[in-house]
Amino acid sequence: RLAKLRSSSRWRRRSAALASSVFPPLRGLRLLAGSSRVLCLAAGAGNAVDALHAAGVSEVTGIDLVDFPPLVRRADPHRLPFSDGAFDLIFSDDPAGISGALFPARVAA
Repeated sequence: RLAKLRSSSRWRRRSAALASSVFPPLRGLRLLAGSSRVLCLAAGAGNAVDALHAAGVSEVTGIDLVDFPPLVRRADPHRLPFSDGAFDLIFSDDPAGISGALFPARVAA
């Protein structure tokens, strides 16, 4: 299932867009590095997780309300199963996934 997604033109375009226009500014601000621990919220099928790995970030955890192994695991964004300080950066390439949350102020709080 993942191999089929990765081979789609939409997946490749989205990965390329993240790699060329989103990740470089984060690196420039020193928010993203190869050693960063990144949590991807509303990760969907895991495109951003995959793109972060391809960009050299080794520790990336993707979560969503529906799991998509091996890139995304199921977790409630209002009750994250991680301790404070577990991540250096929280990222989402799906603003609707955050703004559409039932309690957006509590997401990743």
